[in-house]
Amino acid sequence: MYNFIPERKNKIEKSESLEKNLSVEELFLKDIDEEFVDNLEKEKTLKKFLENDKFKEIISDIETEEKGMLNLAQFKRFYDFIKEKKFDLHDKEKKVKDFIEKQRERKIATKFYEFVKEEFIEKPLKTKEKELTDEFRKSESKKNKQNFQVLEKYLLYIFGKKRMEKEFR
Repeated sequence: MYNFIPERKNKIEKSESLEKNLSVEELFLKDIDEEFVDNLEKEKTLKKFLENDKFKEIISDIETEEKGMLNLAQFKRFYDFIKEKKFDLHDKEKKVKDFIEKQRERKIATKFYEFVKEEFIEKPLKTKEKELTDEFRKSESKKNKQNFQVLEKYLLYIFGKKRMEKEFR
């Protein structure tokens, strides 16, 4: 008789057996350390964005509702698109670059797409003086995922704050 065991159960059993070998204190510290490092990293990333003049301008446009500003639907569409591409902005087919160029040509949220192009596509290539190797793309994809998750949370906060201010006027 053939028994099928879903992969999920195997992973849970393996992780539980590993954690059984750790003491309560070690488990507690393990959780705290991972969360602490994660939050510190997120804080550094957000601070880096907030110090960027182009990003400040994007946020200012959102808050003052400038024409051609980034809206939540546009950001979510872009975020879902790059998430589908596994945050690889240096893809070989150049689909992400083409998407950004089309949005800029249509004059949709041009400041945001210029910011993305400079910060996430051009800058990593300049600073590292690297070629588009698979290793470089993988490392950049991981960084991009973290950066865009922070960016998503902050922009959701800004859009939510703006909506709340409108409703309470």
